[in-house]
Amino acid sequence: MKQCPTCNRTFEDDLTFCLIDGAVLSAPEDPLATRMVSPPRPTDPSPTAVLLPPTQAAVKPPTVYPTIAAPPPQLYSDKPALRPPKKRATRFVLIIAVGLVVIAILGVIIVALLFANGRQKIPANIPANRSTTNSNHKSTSTSGQPPSICFAEDATAGVRDREAHYTWAKDRDAAAMTRNLMYKADLLFHCPSMNADSLSSAFADISVTTARYVPDARCFDGDEGVIGTDRAAHKNAFANSPARMEHLLGNLKWKMGAALNCLHQSEQASYFADVSVLMANAPE
Repeated sequence: MKQCPTCNRTFEDDLTFCLIDGAVLSAPEDPLATRMVSPPRPTDPSPTAVLLPPTQAAVKPPTVYPTIAAPPPQLYSDKPALRPPKKRATRFVLIIAVGLVVIAILGVIIVALLFANGRQKIPANIPANRSTTNSNHKSTSTSGQPPSICFAEDATAGVRDREAHYTWAKDRDAAAMTRNLMYKADLLFHCPSMNADSLSSAFADISVTTARYVPDARCFDGDEGVIGTDRAAHKNAFANSPARMEHLLGNLKWKMGAALNCLHQSEQASYFADVSVLMANAPE
């Protein structure tokens, strides 16, 4: 049904104009036309929804922006950048190393020369005012007399105290005692105050002492003359030699070394002490 807005008469739906006043018909007002009607509640069960905590539900998803290639980060440090060492420092270290090597080589050479010299001296604190005798081999030192001029280079080598020589030798081996006796023989035979007769006498005295300590010719390569106790024979052994003094010195060194090597360790220090006193008294 339609209604005339002027005369409020109602007409059939197929009419458009009012038959009385010619006004345009309109549908009558329905009081329920403006009523808000809730949509029907769905009866189908909806899928289970995941409920987030209030704090997470309120957070908005981050806005995604297009990826921009950023330059690599630069690292900064308070420490200064390390620089390669300068060539000058390397050269300085090389010079020091070469210098140390040269010093070490020189030290080795000096030590080798000292050992090659073969001169082992008696300590300077040997007392020179005591005298003693050996119970088996009589050899008395002269006490209270200063060393002769022959041992001015090393006064301890000319000490006349037998016990002092014995005390030094008892803590040494045969090689050390041999070097010491040879050193003192060189001083004696090159002493300007010693003449041929004095040197021959010293040679004979030491030779007789050696023969008494070592009466076995096998210790001297089978030489029977070495073990003889005839003092005159030893003194005249090289009487006709043109280089008599050199032969005496060389033979004496050989005999002393062979005797020490052949003697028992308990007798080596006694032999050394007796021969040392004979050398010290020879210039008198």
